[in-house]
Amino acid sequence: MHVAPRSYLSAGIAALGAGAIALSPIQPLPAHATQAPERVVSDLAVNLAATVDPIQLWQEVIDRSVNNFGNLWFSYWEQPLPIASTILYNQYTYIAELFNGEGSRIPGQISDNFQTFFSVQTEVNLNTLDARHQTAWALLPALVDVPANLQPVLDLTTTLSSGQVIGLVGPALAGTIALTNSISAIRNAPDSETALSQLINLPARIVDANLNGGQTLDLTSLLSSILPAQITKAGITFGGMLSPGGSLFNSLDVVAKQQIGTNPITGKPIYIEVPIPGNPTGLAGSSIEQGQQIAEAIDVGPFVPTPPTAAEPGAAVPAAAAAVAETPEEVAVETDAVADIDVDVAAEPEAPAGRQGSDAPDAGATGGDDAGQGHARAPRGGRGA
Repeated sequence: MHVAPRSYLSAGIAALGAGAIALSPIQPLPAHATQAPERVVSDLAVNLAATVDPIQLWQEVIDRSVNNFGNLWFSYWEQPLPIASTILYNQYTYIAELFNGEGSRIPGQISDNFQTFFSVQTEVNLNTLDARHQTAWALLPALVDVPANLQPVLDLTTTLSSGQVIGLVGPALAGTIALTNSISAIRNAPDSETALSQLINLPARIVDANLNGGQTLDLTSLLSSILPAQITKAGITFGGMLSPGGSLFNSLDVVAKQQIGTNPITGKPIYIEVPIPGNPTGLAGSSIEQGQQIAEAIDVGPFVPTPPTAAEPGAAVPAAAAAVAETPEEVAVETDAVADIDVDVAAEPEAPAGRQGSDAPDAGATGGDDAGQGHARAPRGGRGA
């Protein structure tokens, strides 16, 4: 009984719906609804490619890594195995000293080299600092009152040994800082495209940090209680595995303020900020430079004979030297005596030509005394003339 009314009711509702659809106006679909799904994805890729260029960043990382590796390579082969080579060259010097009778110098030279080997690794080395950090080192005593017991520790920060320490932990810390900075950039991105760009470039930034370094850890808030008033920022720049050699002090990233005058209206001082950027320091680069530094310090150089020592004033003169010094005076005295003898011989008168044969004895017998006296007076007469 109830089946037929229900079928009529259903048919009426269907007819009413079909009429409403037929009489309603036709509206066009939105543009994005009419496009194919493939076209929507293609347009999104084009827009993303225009915003993000991962190939460019990877190219920069490769170029920087190749350049740093080339610098390390040529620096090492400029003097390979420097310490071993210097020790070998020193042996030639020692052999030359032995053959020249100066072997007593060898123990002292070896002892000095042992002390120099260790001392050169802890002494102040300003060659590890660039121009800005050298200026900061020179001005440091005026900014900070360093206690005497901490001065050796401060000096150690300029050595290549400190560069080896910071270069050992640098790659890991630099990679961590790069990862943290990238995550922070993704969170704070103003739009989705910027966030996606940071996400895509994340691997390249981490690899660059591990190989080349350059990431700075800001320590200003941690060191605010001990920093002088002139320092407004302090941090450390870490290096990577291919970074050049240096020291801990050269890795400091500092911003200092300097007064340049006074405001004529308010009377307040006017400051300018002077940035001192940190330099990335690597383990390999610091080790190469330290080997060359030690080799130069322990090099005894070629053999040089010991020059004879000059006699000090007032010292005793050897007997042979005294005899030689007195010889010219004695020779002069003997020369004067010979001169007197020659004069006497030259003044003696010649015998008369008539004294020959038997006349000579008779003349000598008759006037021997007078002749002898005349002979004795003749030289005096001659000298008087």
